[in-house]
Amino acid sequence: MRRFQDWALAISVAGWGVRYLLRPESPLIVRVALVALHAAVATLFVFRREEKRAAPWSSLVLAAPALVVSGLCLHLAPNEWPLGAQVVFATGTAFAIVALLALGRSFAILPGVRSIVRKGPYRWVRHPAYLGELVMVVGCALATGYVGWALFAITLPLVATRIWTEERVLGSDSAWTRYAQTVRWRLFPGVW
Repeated sequence: MRRFQDWALAISVAGWGVRYLLRPESPLIVRVALVALHAAVATLFVFRREEKRAAPWSSLVLAAPALVVSGLCLHLAPNEWPLGAQVVFATGTAFAIVALLALGRSFAILPGVRSIVRKGPYRWVRHPAYLGELVMVVGCALATGYVGWALFAITLPLVATRIWTEERVLGSDSAWTRYAQTVRWRLFPGVW
C-alpha cells in the first residue's frame, strides 16, 4: 500500500511539473526551476525509504500550513516577473533541489523518522530545503509586491513551526540528537 501511495504521489507531483511547463505565460526561468523541482520530488517519492516511526497526526497538522502558504505565494505571483525576482526564485529552487537530493532515500514532505542525513548542505544547517523554499518565497514576493511580502511574513513563523514540529518527532532518535549537537543551526547559519 505504501509503495502505491508513493507512486501515486510521484505521478501527481510530476503532473504539476508538466502543468508548469505548459504555462507559457510564466517566465521561462521560473518554469524550468519548477519543472526541475517537481522532477526531483517525484523521483524521490519513488525511491524513498519507509519511515522508522511515523509522526502523530498533530505534528502533520502543524507542519502542513507552511506548505500551503508557500504554494499560495507562487499561485499569486503575476505572469510578469522582474528578472531579479526570477533569479532569486531560481536560486532558492536550485538550493532546495540540492538539499532534497542530499536527503535521497530519507526524503519526506511531512515529519517522520527515517535516517539522518549529514551530507551536502545538511553539514551546515539542519533544514536547508526549507531555506531554499524561503528563498523561493522571497522571489515570489519580489514579483508580487505587498501581498507577496505579507505572505512571506506569514510563511516565516509557519516554517519555524514546521521545523520545531519536525525536530520534536526526530528528537526520539538518538542519531538525531547527536546530529543536532554537531549542526547547531536550524535554518540560518549564525542566526537560528
